[in-house]
Amino acid sequence: AGFEYFEEMLNSDGKKAISTWLKNHPQDSSVGNWSGAFSGLIDNVFGTNPRSLTFFLRSSVASVIAVAIVVTGYLRFHPDSFGDLDSSLILLSVLSVPNLVFDYASLLVSRLIVKLMVRNASPWNVIGLLLLDSLLKCIGATLVIFVCSAIVNTTVEGRGAHPLTGAFGTVVGFYRGLPFPFRSGNGLAYGIFFYASFFTSIWVWFYVVGGAVIKALVKTTTLWRSALQFIDLDGAPLKSIGRVVGVLLYIIYAFIFAVTRIAGSWS
Repeated sequence: AGFEYFEEMLNSDGKKAISTWLKNHPQDSSVGNWSGAFSGLIDNVFGTNPRSLTFFLRSSVASVIAVAIVVTGYLRFHPDSFGDLDSSLILLSVLSVPNLVFDYASLLVSRLIVKLMVRNASPWNVIGLLLLDSLLKCIGATLVIFVCSAIVNTTVEGRGAHPLTGAFGTVVGFYRGLPFPFRSGNGLAYGIFFYASFFTSIWVWFYVVGGAVIKALVKTTTLWRSALQFIDLDGAPLKSIGRVVGVLLYIIYAFIFAVTRIAGSWS
């Protein structure tokens, strides 16, 4: 659904630039490159002025949607945890206010990363920028947990003497839940904010990875003919990427589900 929404916001030049990239054709300088088209999409959705109130409000709406998706996904894999999660939702809803500021900063980082891709869209540069974006998001998401925990320690749990020490302990306790941490030692589901911080990065990853898969399919004649009935690179390049990403996510979900079931049967 997200890719269909973005598709409607693409102009003809943007569609042509993405389609040319997906087909492995030489880029047409008159319409720009694929990364420039994606950069334009971000500006179309959030606005061209990152310091404007409109940009911040749209970022806040995206942040709320991201949090809702994380909560829904968590309950999908842990359907019996709603009562436990519900106990911390009120407090987390208060902490979501400072989280809006962090998600706004996270969006600015992704926006900058995409614009850097426009300057140099070579594969290694794109991969390096994607990894840098993910690293910065991880640092920022960790900072979110630290700040929110400091607020809780100061205002709720009465640890005003050493709120930062307690916040550091919360971060350590959170990461003890690797590879998929979600709760801190005090039971608060800080993972809601942690994973929501990555949503702007995830869309960029989807765009690049989905495009890379299509570019690989184009080079394999047999597979490409089979895929042609599901995608339209000329009329709907972003929808085509979205469908490929959907298949990849289904495969990943099926793999995680199978591993979970097998691990459960062995325990």
